This record gives sequence, C-alpha cells and structure tokens, in this order.
Amino acid sequence: MLIIVLVAWVIFVLLLIIYLFKKYLYNDLFNNELRQARQIQTKKELDYYNKRIPANTIIGSDKIINSFNWAAFLIPVLWGLLNGAYKICLVGLIPIPIIPNVVAGIFANRLALPKYYKTLETYNFEQKVFVVIGIIINLILIPLAWETIVLR
Repeated sequence: MLIIVLVAWVIFVLLLIIYLFKKYLYNDLFNNELRQARQIQTKKELDYYNKRIPANTIIGSDKIINSFNWAAFLIPVLWGLLNGAYKICLVGLIPIPIIPNVVAGIFANRLALPKYYKTLETYNFEQKVFVVIGIIINLILIPLAWETIVLR
C-alpha cells in the first residue's frame, strides 16, 4: 500500500513539474519572437550592467518593490542567498512555521532590487523560475517532513 502511495506521489509531482514548466517557462524559453526580444534585452542589460544602474531606480520599479514575492515566500533561505538579500536568509532560519515566510515575501523585493543591475523584465523572469523551483522543493520536502515528524 505504501508503495502505491509513493508511486502516486511521484507521478503527481512529475505531472505538476511538467505543468508548471509549460505554464510559466516554456513560452519564455522556446518562443522565437520572445527569444529575439531577449537577445535585444540582453544588449540592454549589458548597458545597464556597464552603467551599474540599480534596478530600484528604473521607472516602474515601484510596482515591483511594493508587490509580494512568492519566490522568497516559498524558499526564503535559498532565495536570499542567490539574490544577495542575506537578511532574508536570517529571517528564514526562524523556527516558527509560516511567519518568517510571510515576512520574507513582503520585504524581499525591497532588499534585492537595490543590488540588482539588470532589467526588470529579467528580474520578473528569474522570479518565475524561483517560484517553480520553490514549488518543486516544497513538494519534495513537505512529505519528507511529514514522514519524519508525524509517522515516526
């Protein structure tokens, strides 16, 4: 019985990974028009990077700064390490169940955008990738934690 449940869970996780990839990342990665736009955007990013303009000073960044960051909510420690927002890493280590994740989601963009030197479109795309990774990591870790804490 346990083997059937594990096989069903693995199939569910794989189907969800395929669905999330198709919904959030497939068009961004494999659409020719978007690929050409990304090549133009890469040239713009090089200009931004060479000028070292922080992303929080770009027009339109206020909307992103005041929005909730789901990637930081799902994986605060990993997100903080990879985006240079080390205060989020410290918040993510607090052993209270959901409060650190909410705090990380609220303050993540305010801490990361001053250190980010690419365009806002690239930032949004990277956050989509982090959300997919966060969902996958949580789908793997939650059953392991359930087995470790509850079943033993």
